[in-house]
Order: sequence, then structure tokens, then C-alpha cells
Amino acid sequence: REAFGDKGVVWINEEDALTYGVRDGELVTVTSSTGSVERIARVTKLIKKGVTGIENGWWDKFGPLSSSTVGAELPDPMGCGHTHNNTLVKITKGGLK
Repeated sequence: REAFGDKGVVWINEEDALTYGVRDGELVTVTSSTGSVERIARVTKLIKKGVTGIENGWWDKFGPLSSSTVGAELPDPMGCGHTHNNTLVKITKGGLK
């Protein structure tokens, strides 16, 4: 929170950001089949095109809007913990409505 304020970040590939019209530092909504969260877009070439990166365990100040809200919660076959590397998401400009 010290680095990003009350919102976590979602990392987005530069090409994907262009496709979605998203700029670095802009508020976006990350939505999956299980829910939505607000994040600050971090546009970078360091993440693969077609992939987003979101931290685990971030809890917003008001309400349970952690990355678990958008996770598919399919357990990892080896460690039986939840993973988020199998969740399809949609990125839209602006916050939750």
C-alpha cells in the first residue's frame, strides 16, 4: 500500500494495453467469471502478450476485493493451493460501477 496507495496493480503487456486503450497508471477493472476488482494498470513489455499479472493477498480498505475475488480457485495439483495462472480475465478502463 505504501507504493500504490489503496489499490494494488495489474501488469499488462504494452500491446494488450494498446488494444484495450489502457495507459500506465490508469484505474482499470479486472473481471473474471467469479468477480471484479479495481487495480492500477502497470503497462510493461516484461509480461507476455495475452497475460496479466495480479498480486495475491491484497485487501482493499473497504470490502473483500482481493485477487481471490477474481481467482478460479482451482487447486494446484502438486501443492493443493489455489493458483491464479488459470483464470481468464477481462480488463476495462475505469473503476467498478
